[in-house]
Amino acid sequence: MRPAPLYRWAAAFAATSLLLAVPIQAIAAADPHAEIAAALFAASATQEAVVRAADVKLSAAQAKIGALAAQVRAGKAARAELIAAQEGFVAQLADKDRAYAQAIAAFRGAVTDIAATPQGAEALAEFNDGHVAEALSILDKLRAAEDAARKTASDIASAARRREIAAVALDGRAKGEDSTADVIARYEDVTRLDPGVAWDWITLSRLYQDAGRLADARHAAQQADVAATTDRDHAAASTELGDILVTSGDLAGARKAYDAAGQALTRLAMAADATAWSQRDLAIAFERLGDVEGAQGDLAAAADSYHRSLVISRGLAAANLDVPQMQADVWIALSKVGDALDAQGDVAGARKAYEEGLAICRRLAAAAPGDIALQRSLAVAVGLVGNVLREEGDLVGALGAYGEGRDIDRKLAAADPGNASLARDLSVGETQVGDVEEAGGDPAAADKSFDAALAIARQLAAADPADSRLQADISGILDRVGDVRAEAGDLAGAAQAYDEDVAIVRKLVAADPSNASLRGGLALSLGRVGNVRLAQKDLAGAKQAYGEARDILIKATAADPSNARVARNLEVIVGKLGDMALAAGDLAEAKADFVEALDVTRRLAARAPGDNEAQRDLMIGLQELGDLARKQGDAAAALTNYRQDLTIARTLAAADPRGERDVAVALWKLAETDGSGVRWADVVAQMHMMQAKSLLAAADEGQMHEAEQNAAKETAR
Repeated sequence: MRPAPLYRWAAAFAATSLLLAVPIQAIAAADPHAEIAAALFAASATQEAVVRAADVKLSAAQAKIGALAAQVRAGKAARAELIAAQEGFVAQLADKDRAYAQAIAAFRGAVTDIAATPQGAEALAEFNDGHVAEALSILDKLRAAEDAARKTASDIASAARRREIAAVALDGRAKGEDSTADVIARYEDVTRLDPGVAWDWITLSRLYQDAGRLADARHAAQQADVAATTDRDHAAASTELGDILVTSGDLAGARKAYDAAGQALTRLAMAADATAWSQRDLAIAFERLGDVEGAQGDLAAAADSYHRSLVISRGLAAANLDVPQMQADVWIALSKVGDALDAQGDVAGARKAYEEGLAICRRLAAAAPGDIALQRSLAVAVGLVGNVLREEGDLVGALGAYGEGRDIDRKLAAADPGNASLARDLSVGETQVGDVEEAGGDPAAADKSFDAALAIARQLAAADPADSRLQADISGILDRVGDVRAEAGDLAGAAQAYDEDVAIVRKLVAADPSNASLRGGLALSLGRVGNVRLAQKDLAGAKQAYGEARDILIKATAADPSNARVARNLEVIVGKLGDMALAAGDLAEAKADFVEALDVTRRLAARAPGDNEAQRDLMIGLQELGDLARKQGDAAAALTNYRQDLTIARTLAAADPRGERDVAVALWKLAETDGSGVRWADVVAQMHMMQAKSLLAAADEGQMHEAEQNAAKETAR
């Protein structure tokens, strides 16, 4: 009878010398399939798993297979029936015991390798029949496979305990009681011992990202997808990989990863047993998709994706009031919606979204003051409100918001010095405060804040050169350093900062040419270079920088006509080129530039008739064209532009009395132009009205006296 070989190794070794003395009869060609099935069924790992299971039905099935083997040897049963029974038994046992499944998989690999050749299959057959001497070398391989199987089972058991400890450490990190580096080491240990759990890899990937180890984060996300066994696991791994690829600047790769995640999540959300968490995952997928669409410059598509995410998140939050995570999801979706609205020029809509999100964050953070993630979210939320307050001109309110966010960031970064994400948050917070300090006329304070931000950003970028975000951070801070230096009259220092900035952004664009945001950033940086070159009287250098910026922005507006910011940037750059041409006496080129700029402004104003900034830009553009027409002797064209200018100025003044000065300027231009029908007395009346309402600035009183003199001369004539 055939013994169960793996648990009879000791006896086999003891009998080796005797077996060598017994002649072996020739045997028929072995069936690899049958021999592998027999080895797996008789493996010690199988026998031990049966004992652990203590399952009467399993023991009965094992005995039945033993009886079937005897029938096969007697020629009373088919070998195929025995193979099927043995394989079925092993598969059934693996379904019940994950440690055994891992162990027997390792053993299967070894015996399958052994049976890969006819000689190996025959050796395995002799081994299964107990002919140890002839299968001595194969025995060594099987022993190694058995050792590997035992080690795998032991590692998995050890990993289970270490996973529990790592989870506690992860929670401690969220509360500021453990470091990022320590938790990373724990999860590295878990995944080394048991690489088959997708969420271990996902957690490790997120930790690597926080530590600034982007290459390791990407590898961990890929390993998560390999280990994934469900749609949710695959979706989570693909989403994580997409996030990392976005950070690395690979938008095409990120889009592919998010598409894979979306397909898996859609299947989950449409299933009859769909849960709230599968719906949440789908909301996150829409959010990630919106991020990529926004980065590619498709703001309308991004806004739509963010709105879909918000609708799902609101529904989940309303149905799960006791789940803080789902309440926080509403804030995240609102912040994304606000970003898209702000990018499209809807500042009021953005502020409404941001303020609703901030109220949610304050409530959640107050309920869990030790939760680092919630405190970090609060810092971000107040910063977003600070952004729109600054756009609206409320510098005091913006500085208060940014200062609150920076104070939170400082505490969090100090509590976990190894956390690159928290350090980056602090760099951003210092930059935001510096922005408002500069805008508020405190360049010394701004310079100090920018220096602190730049030092952090350079340190982070040196530690992880592959992270494109960190390079972009340096670029943005250098812009601000250049602005402060230029305002202080240090043109050489400003040029140095701007030139370094352009060099960084060029590299980022070269690495990711499809990234619309990066291309737009390059255009802005070139605009700054043009400004400082112009201030240095380097007209050729200024024109070259402005011209390159215009070419970039023209392509960007063609690709996304709805992007108000890009269009406004184009209007400004083309206007500067027109100013240069006008100063150089090239009236034809100046006119072409001013007409181009005005066309852009008209489109902006038409899309947002309630946007006073766009209307004022249109008014200024009409003034510039009117002035140019007068220089060219074209009074009719000048009058047409000035009259349109006056109409807009009066409309704006009706809504905001501060616009009365623009009405006075428009009347002045018309009074200077023959045939306008506007008299200097009209200008005087407008300025007297402003004076009576305390709208006339002291600097304008001299112009009022000049208008009065012109009116007197006009009457005398």
